[in-house]
Amino acid sequence: MAVRNDPEVGDPRGLTRRERQIAELVGLARPSKEVAYLFGISVSAVNNAISRIRRKLGISTREELAAFFAPGGLRSHLTQIRQGERSLLVGSYGHFDTSCLERLTDAEREIAGLLLQGATIRAIARHRNRSENTVANQIKAIYTKLGVSSRLELVTALSSPTD
Repeated sequence: MAVRNDPEVGDPRGLTRRERQIAELVGLARPSKEVAYLFGISVSAVNNAISRIRRKLGISTREELAAFFAPGGLRSHLTQIRQGERSLLVGSYGHFDTSCLERLTDAEREIAGLLLQGATIRAIARHRNRSENTVANQIKAIYTKLGVSSRLELVTALSSPTD
């Protein structure tokens, strides 16, 4: 399998070519195991690379990283502005499509929001004063209703271009 990675704007924080490729795959909601297989490296090497990428970009969670590198994410909306010898990358999120969230109940929307923030099942259960099993079942219902199978796919689905 070949993966093409032609970024429109150079990397602002000095990511290596491999780190950019891994970040792009995270943006496509690919799990670490699949990324490791594609590059012929270990899952721990992929996870270490993701940690380095997050640190370099100042991103706190894998979900935020996926949102940044998703096809409709911030990275696709970066513009480079030159001012003398300096250059500045400016970006804004395009359309963040939340219309699919209308299919969810209020409780499921709240849980989806917490998932997007990177909250664990345990943290969500504590926040909502529910059992972890209840929250896990609600997450499963969210994924089914939205046609996704992971947090990263949820992030990617919401940040994909709608036009």
